[in-house]
Amino acid sequence: MLEAWEVVFAYTTDGKCFDERLFDMNSKILTFKDELKKGNNPFEGVLEAHFPSVVERFLENAKIFSNQFWRLIDGSLFTGPHTEKDLVYRWHIYLMRKAFEI
Repeated sequence: MLEAWEVVFAYTTDGKCFDERLFDMNSKILTFKDELKKGNNPFEGVLEAHFPSVVERFLENAKIFSNQFWRLIDGSLFTGPHTEKDLVYRWHIYLMRKAFEI
């Protein structure tokens, strides 16, 4: 049984074992909590601490994405056979905008 566990869960395609992946995840959770305690935006804190090379690009793309969908589901620009709920829920976009202060 242990051999089956190791075959399935021990290593992934990135070469990290389960313990390493668990450590990485816990590190991100701790960063999130620390940023929250400091009064900072915890989402941006995790990005800056663990993904520094993509922070600026991610935030810019998130802003563009949310602004485009916000205008789309505004009603004035939406046309077509589908409702806006078929594409995206307004609440999801709102939460993304709040989370990243967009």
